Formats: sequence, C-alpha cells, structure tokens
Amino acid sequence: MEHAPKMDWTTDNPAESFKLFSQRIELYFKAKKVPTAEQTTHILLQVGEEGLRRYNSWTLTDDDEQTPAAILKRFREQLEPSENFRVARLKLMAFRQGPSESLDNFVNKCKLQAIKCDFSTEETNERIIELIIANTTDADYQKNLLSQKKGLKLENAVQIGRTFEATACHVQQLQDMRLPSTHVHSLQTSRCKNCGRSHEPRKCPAYGSQCRSCGKENHWAKVCRSSATGSNQKQQSQRNQNTRGDQGRGAHHDSRRAVHDVQASTDVEDHFDMLSFNNVKISSITRRDEAFVQLNVKLTSRRGIHNLNLKVDTGAQGNTLPLRTFRQMFPDHLREDEMPTSEIADKAKSVRLTAYNGTTIPCHGIFSFPCKFRDSSWKEAQFHIVDVTGPAVMGLPTCEQLKVVTLHCSIDTERSEPISSTKDLMRRYPQQFDRIGDLPGEAKLVVDPDVPTHIDQQF
Repeated sequence: MEHAPKMDWTTDNPAESFKLFSQRIELYFKAKKVPTAEQTTHILLQVGEEGLRRYNSWTLTDDDEQTPAAILKRFREQLEPSENFRVARLKLMAFRQGPSESLDNFVNKCKLQAIKCDFSTEETNERIIELIIANTTDADYQKNLLSQKKGLKLENAVQIGRTFEATACHVQQLQDMRLPSTHVHSLQTSRCKNCGRSHEPRKCPAYGSQCRSCGKENHWAKVCRSSATGSNQKQQSQRNQNTRGDQGRGAHHDSRRAVHDVQASTDVEDHFDMLSFNNVKISSITRRDEAFVQLNVKLTSRRGIHNLNLKVDTGAQGNTLPLRTFRQMFPDHLREDEMPTSEIADKAKSVRLTAYNGTTIPCHGIFSFPCKFRDSSWKEAQFHIVDVTGPAVMGLPTCEQLKVVTLHCSIDTERSEPISSTKDLMRRYPQQFDRIGDLPGEAKLVVDPDVPTHIDQQF
C-alpha cells in the first residue's frame, strides 16, 4: 500500500474530496496492477475509520461487497445526494470570477457545476461563454466574444481569453516599472507631539535623543511639555493683557494663538511602543511589545503595487481590515451608504468573530485580495471587515503563508542510559568521584535537621 491515496474527511467538501479520491485510487489500481478481488480491501483500508463506520452501516449483497465499483458508488450516493438540475443551473448562473482568479480556474469551476445541470454539450458551452462575457473585466475580450457567431467552441473562447490575459499581464508589468509605489496606511498620520513633524508611525526622529530643556529622552526641546508649562502660563498672561487693549481682527488672531498653545500642552504622545519588522525598535518607555509589517497589495480599482501596514497577531486565526481602510482601498465595492456591497456582506452572515475576552465583533463582510511580503509569491489573503479604531491585523495562517513568521520546533530525543552499577555511576558523573573504597566496620549516617537541604544542579 505504499503511496496509496487516502480519503481526507476533514475537508469542508467531503463529496468533492471523495470524487478526487476515487479517481486517484482507480489510477493506483491500474499503476500497481492490483487484482480486482483485492481492490475492495484496499478501498476500505484507505477510507479510514470514518469510511469504515459508514461502510458498516450499509446492507450489501455478497456480490456488492466484492465489487469495488459498487463500494465507491455507495460512498458517492451517501456523500453527494442528487441535486435538482434547476437548482444546479441557478447556482451556475450565480458564479462570479474573483478579482485575481484566472480564466482557466473560473472555467474549470463552471464545468464542474455544469455536470449537475443536465445540459447538452452545446448548451454547456453557451452558458459558460455567457458567464465569461458577464464576468470578464477586459472590455476588448468582452467585445471579441460578443462579436463571435453562435456555435463558438468553449476551448476557442478560452484560448482567446488566455491571449488577452497574457497581454494585460505584460502591460501591468510595464506600468509597475514606471509607476511609483502608493502607500495605504491603516492609521491616519498627524503632527507628532514628540518632534513637531509629520512622519510615518513609529519613525519619529526624536526617538533616542535627549531633550535640552528637561533632560528627559525621546522628545525635543521645542515640544517639551515640562518646560512649556511655565512659559505657556506666562505667555498666556501676556496675551490676555494684549487682548484687552486690542480690537477687531488683531484680538481674534491672538485668541486663536492662545488656544493653539493650550492644545500643545497635552500629554506626550507615545510613538515608541511598537516593533517594526523592517527596522526593529523596542521601546524603553513601555513594556508592551507589538509587531507591524508592511505588505505589497494589489487593488481592483487602482493600478500598480500598493502598500498596507498590518499588526502581526500570531494568536489570531484570521485577518481583519478596518472598515475605514476598506473604504479607502476599495471604493468601487461600496454601496451608497459607504458600506460593503451585498455580495461581500453576505459572505459574513455565517461568521462569528470574537475577541480574546469573548466579546463579539460584528463582521461587515469578507473580501480577498492579492498580498505579498518581500520575496514571497503573491497569495490571495482573506480579510474580515470590521468597524474598529485599531489597525489592520494579520493572523497566524497568513503570516505563515507569506513567510512573515516561521515556526521552529525541536524535540530533545536524548535519553540517559540507566545506572545499574558503580561503574555506570562513575562514568555518568566522573567529576564527583576520585576513588572507590570501603569504610571499615559499620558507619552510621546522621542528618542534621538544622541544615537546609540542597540539590546539586549537576544532578
């Protein structure tokens, strides 16, 4: 049974998994030239415990028990009940090609569904070609198919699409070489209260420097709150005196300046409590360790390669994208009320998100788009859209898929040999012995209860 295929019962679609298992096991029988009389035994061994439980619940004739085709047929009937052909057709018509899904993958998916639709070969071709026309985003390809006469073979339509697909890919590559990278930040930037400048999160130039005014670290003197308290009070008093003697626009201008000074005296903004994957920095202000990473992403409405900052959470099983960030990245997938379209929102109906404390987090939709980290390949990452104030979060599965995080586990298999003699003991601990001898007569060992017990760490 070396390299024999096994049935996977853990998949979300066991019917489809068993269909592939049936094909693989039949190919295995042909390749290994397994006699028909032994094939049933092979099948029951490879379907595992779940398959045996199902098999034991059946009532089979003696002939069926010895017929591999009958056994496989009973599994198929139990796993995939017959579906009404009209329901199957409605499901086929609802198929949509994903933003990054290739034409071949979409057509193969449609072909598998069309098998249940009871179509003729000609009707299957027409229906799938109509789905291609309705779903393609390439206007030239769409016009080409619409101009074709009735009777166009599906294979020819796909071949035409491959040509357009390859051309679009080449054009995209040329544009990527010319267009600058666009940054999409999950957090809004503002003027930093530690340096007085505007910069990207966790990249404050004041980090590590010493204030010339108060002597404290991680901020500059021009925005120092310690020294500004006294001077602001003095300046405010002076401005109040000036305001009493001024009229009109001059007084109004000074009033606005006073309000600005009051706002500047708020608490120091902390930019140093994060870890960055590109330039790792650990804060000396707080002990909270967090990690952020920047991914390359492709958007459906904007050309080029864009960047998205995410927080790495290896304890999360999925990815989350704030609603405000989704609106910035995918405005073409919003309704008039600025919420995700029904197609995106419907995918979240059966999803329940919970925080670490058990609090339920409402999910407004599920959306996938291509992501890449450094030298990894492009992967389709799925994000749950949530209305939160925090950053986008990447869970462990996507971290491993994009090679942002790697897990290294080791098992110490070293075993100590048992000590069965004095020689074994000396060989194990040679530094504990200088010689072996006998004490004359009888020796009495007394333990002093006042002496604390101690175990040598070498033992």
